[in-house]
Amino acid sequence: MALRVLKTYPDRKAFAAKYLKSYGKIESLESGQSLTAVEKVMDIPLNPIASAEITELREIEEEKSQLVQPSTSTAPPPSEALPNLEEALPNLKEAPSNLKEAPPNLKKAPLNSGDDPPPPPGTDPSESKGVAARAEKSAANQDNQSPPPGDEDDDDDQVDVDGVTIPERPKYDRYSYWLSGGLGVVRSPNPAALTQSIYMSSGNLRFGVTLSNPVFFRNSSIQDSFVLESGFFGYKVVAQTNDTYSLVGALLTLRYNLNLGERFGVFFYGGLGRGFVITASNPVLATYNALNAFIPSIGAGLLFQIGPAWYTRVDVGYEALTINLLLRL
Repeated sequence: MALRVLKTYPDRKAFAAKYLKSYGKIESLESGQSLTAVEKVMDIPLNPIASAEITELREIEEEKSQLVQPSTSTAPPPSEALPNLEEALPNLKEAPSNLKEAPPNLKKAPLNSGDDPPPPPGTDPSESKGVAARAEKSAANQDNQSPPPGDEDDDDDQVDVDGVTIPERPKYDRYSYWLSGGLGVVRSPNPAALTQSIYMSSGNLRFGVTLSNPVFFRNSSIQDSFVLESGFFGYKVVAQTNDTYSLVGALLTLRYNLNLGERFGVFFYGGLGRGFVITASNPVLATYNALNAFIPSIGAGLLFQIGPAWYTRVDVGYEALTINLLLRL
């Protein structure tokens, strides 16, 4: 994952950064997750510095060095010192006026904010200047790059960290497991007419594991995920001929979640289910076989957050209609 570091916090061993690009399967970073960071200092120069440029820089340096000559004068020995201060003062007053100010060509020009700092001692100035120019050009190119696809609206959510504004992308689905239980009705063959179906009261328990998050959307408005989920339904079927059956229905489904915000989401699922007769009283063979048959599981539902990790879940499907309490783990 490529990040642009905006500010570092050495005391906390942390930094604030803006997302630029993902590589491989890494799509997001969890809060508090450790990582290996590699800092990009500059681009490797592709073209060597021309010898003509180096020669020109050396000529400029020689020109400047001739303007400032080291002073070779020495102080007179103590024996030749003036006898008293009164004799020294007139001589100082008669000092040439042209010594009061340094020649204009020796005055040091102020360093503008845009000027490059002097190169470190022992380095070739031409090399430092060329490398700095290339680093500047690389930084400008990075600033002009457009954001990755799907991140156009990430700037809507911003957080201010010590005066630095950093785009923040909230992650709605922070957990990996789904545990839910509830009540409803389940579809079952009608013992009086096996070609027809009836709905029987039931209780259910489901458990799911997030397979992929995110899948297609990973911005601050919409996020999605895939979940593999299994479930069990307990119910009882009583026929008019006094034959009674206690069953457990099992489901295995693949669910696609679409989070439309932190507190609301919709989902769609598809899979297969089957009823298993646990106990039977005065069973009829045709009814017994019909209750043990496979049944398609397909439907949709809604998620409403009611607590930090608690949701209300409503399932409307071909095989069952349920309302559940969901806990994220």
